[in-house]
Amino acid sequence: MNMIAPGSHRMAAVALGLSALSKTYGAAAVVDGVDLNVEPGQLISLLGPSGCGKTTTLRMIAGLITPTAGAIHFGDRNVTGIPVHHRNVGVLFQNYALFPHMTVAGNVAFGLEMRSRDRRRNRALVDDALAMVQLTRFADRYPHELSGGQQQRVALARALAIEPQILLLDEPFAALDRKLREEMQIQIKDLQRRIGITTVMVTHDQEEALTMSDQIAVMNNGRIEQYAAPGEVYDRPATRFVAQFIGVSNLFEGEVAERRQHDSVVRTASGVLMTARETGNRARVTLCLRPEAIRIAPAAVGAEPGVDSALGTVSRIVQRGSITEYHLRLACGDTLIACRPSGESDGLTVGLRVIASWASERIHLLV
Repeated sequence: MNMIAPGSHRMAAVALGLSALSKTYGAAAVVDGVDLNVEPGQLISLLGPSGCGKTTTLRMIAGLITPTAGAIHFGDRNVTGIPVHHRNVGVLFQNYALFPHMTVAGNVAFGLEMRSRDRRRNRALVDDALAMVQLTRFADRYPHELSGGQQQRVALARALAIEPQILLLDEPFAALDRKLREEMQIQIKDLQRRIGITTVMVTHDQEEALTMSDQIAVMNNGRIEQYAAPGEVYDRPATRFVAQFIGVSNLFEGEVAERRQHDSVVRTASGVLMTARETGNRARVTLCLRPEAIRIAPAAVGAEPGVDSALGTVSRIVQRGSITEYHLRLACGDTLIACRPSGESDGLTVGLRVIASWASERIHLLV
């Protein structure tokens, strides 16, 4: 099977390009001027809540929905007005859409047979696709004889058998239980990286996007709020929406109280003093601090907080598997969320007075 191995094929610098892509229904803009470039061999996620426009964007890429405005390019080729069967995309839908009366091999061959009557070549492509997803010995079985994970791999093999230029994944793990979902995420990412196919995945699951993606496009109200690598999206969210949608964030509104040579001291509305960099000429700012950046310890009698620290009382302890969340009630009544690995409680209990502190470089200024 001729998939595009990284670095082995001469391609345009951009495998997929969306330019001012929009879709409106009446007065409602479902997708609103989306610009996006995907490099060859990347797996990118369209991540966002229900109704943000991510699935509509994917369907416009596939050719299943016609854009109201904008353009879609596959490499140097403008495919905006080209029907789905001439776009050379493979699509893995959430419900897999397997034909129950066909064998595994028959399902994988379906798209090929719609395109070509060369049975010998089609059989070879089916064999290659089944080998890629490690289902060769299941070729003569029917979908009802397979597990959920195996059915998903059949649907993936069918999408890959046609040798698509771009692979589209529409919430492919939603129907799987957590353990199988995590296994399949790793398997599909490993396969995608090995064959080097440019892939766009739609998901509302932050963990899934962070685990699998080379780049994440966080969508809200039909627009992309941030497009960056997973680490950048998590550690340096571009907007309040991204900070709140990806993981847990402590957000602080505050005023610049002191400007120094390389940073500023911000006094938050709750009275906490925090160090912020690159505040520019702004008088009011919003700061983001992730729970894992916060250190907590029992407060000594008479302790007073300084810059980048706060006094509080443990109001709630939440076990989340490998980590434990500590909800701290500050003197002003606000809540600060900190976390640490489970099993490292150091005697922290509900009602204990603690001091929370953090390194200034872990504070992120939101635009």
